Amino acid sequence: DFKTVKKIVRDNPLFVPAIQLLVREYVKNGDKGDALSVLNRALKQKALPDEGRAFLLKQRAYVYLVFNDAKRAQEDLYDVKIISGNMSADIMALQARAWIIRERNLDDAYNYAMALIKNNTSDVYAWTLAAQVVAKRENVDNALEILESVSGSGGNMSVLYEVLGDLYSAQGDKERALRAYNQAL
Repeated sequence: DFKTVKKIVRDNPLFVPAIQLLVREYVKNGDKGDALSVLNRALKQKALPDEGRAFLLKQRAYVYLVFNDAKRAQEDLYDVKIISGNMSADIMALQARAWIIRERNLDDAYNYAMALIKNNTSDVYAWTLAAQVVAKRENVDNALEILESVSGSGGNMSVLYEVLGDLYSAQGDKERALRAYNQAL
């Protein structure tokens, strides 16, 4: 019950499971402002330990990336790296995504994607990051080759088909793009 979850977060602004549910629902509905409001309220709590702050900043960076605000996402990711002192796989993935959106540091984005793939060859999200960098650095055909092989080997994440749709669309193949977008949905 969405109303109950909202009340729980209002009464307990640091209750992470409810925060995650709210943010996910707001993002799903395209409501950037309310998603950020929940996270910002939690980040303002004085009792928030560094570990919790890093987690919430990472969540806020994700929200920024969903809504293509890569500059703000990078600011949060920088703070997360300072607080946590390491580069976890999820931070690397978010950072690579921010660089891709901003079309900056594409070599670094590619290296991050490949490190993620090396760590887990079945990481579909990492493969989509690598393909997006290849599309920007080389060409769409090479990027499609990467993703078509991943989708053919059982990759079944919506992000894979969303990126495939974007690549087909960039290629001018509207029919295949539409099929990929429908698969993503």
